[in-house]
Amino acid sequence: DARVLERCFEEIVRRHESWRTTFGQRDGVPVQIVHGQGAPISLPVHDLRALPDSEREQSSRQLATENAERVFDLEQLPLWRGCLVRLGDDHHQLHLS
Repeated sequence: DARVLERCFEEIVRRHESWRTTFGQRDGVPVQIVHGQGAPISLPVHDLRALPDSEREQSSRQLATENAERVFDLEQLPLWRGCLVRLGDDHHQLHLS
């Protein structure tokens, strides 16, 4: 259930400051900035069930690679991203960067 997974991530972010931290500069010195509770989390879901079985794993790896190669802006939340890949009715992969 993707919505339950989103709520779990919301709770992790609420409980742990490191998940709501960015980095900036004050007077040329790097500083850690801890933000408040934050907004609701939306976890993208990529449904690959329509692909032939032989292509699903490769497509999932491609999505994971694209997700991992995107850069982060250290001054903007969140400093993590994820997506849920649906490979079958009861087979999912969670990609986190």
